[in-house]
Amino acid sequence: MKILLVDDEIISIQGMLAGVDWCGACGMEPPLYALSVREAKKVFKEQPVDMLLLDIEMPEENGIAFLEWVRERDEDIPCVFLTCHPEFRYAQEAIRLNSLDYVLKPVDYQVIEQAVCRMAEIVRKKRNLDQMYHYGEQWYQEQMKGLEDRQGQNVNGEQVISEILCYINGHLSDRMSVEELAGRVHLNSDYLNRLFKKYQGTSINKYIINERMQLAKKLLEDGGDKVSANMVALQVGYDNYANFVNMFKKVHGILPSQVKKS
Repeated sequence: MKILLVDDEIISIQGMLAGVDWCGACGMEPPLYALSVREAKKVFKEQPVDMLLLDIEMPEENGIAFLEWVRERDEDIPCVFLTCHPEFRYAQEAIRLNSLDYVLKPVDYQVIEQAVCRMAEIVRKKRNLDQMYHYGEQWYQEQMKGLEDRQGQNVNGEQVISEILCYINGHLSDRMSVEELAGRVHLNSDYLNRLFKKYQGTSINKYIINERMQLAKKLLEDGGDKVSANMVALQVGYDNYANFVNMFKKVHGILPSQVKKS
């Protein structure tokens, strides 16, 4: 694990480098350090940093501004502030930016060591959780692939898609979801969608929308003045007329009313 020390006083940096047992007590690599916020940003961009120990008052930009910049890039990185001035506004800013501690100078190296060890423990726990999540996600993907492989061994793709097409085209006025269709053929919804795209060249949802809009156009053309666009919307599964009009225009490039006029 790596820590970045940021302080405009080189004596303060040298004191911390020598006074804190970075490797033994905290299990850290030798610290990185910077003498200004500008240097600190450069280091942060170029090297992996796991935690921060920041002076607050520095020329140009202060430690508060630097941590705000860091938070835009890494919300979770632990941070401890150093300062000569126990001002309440600094403490407020430190809390707002979710810093772990607020240490007053002159520096007590034992206090810093304790704060750094706390940050190191937070980083270790986060790494363990990330690793567990990664393994869990990997296990899930392997299980899903195995399920799909097993399904694929027993599935006649053309027959399944033919059955799905038949059902869709016969139920364009009904509500439909990929999950519901997958349940009808006893397949995983993601697997069914991939199978459908393989045979039809498009997703199930896009196919349903296109078929509904083609049917809507035909009903409007054939029905003349006897058929209203509202009635057609319901016949192709849209109980929200505005959504129907928007989708019709997206597919055909004209409004339903323009079909009736033509």
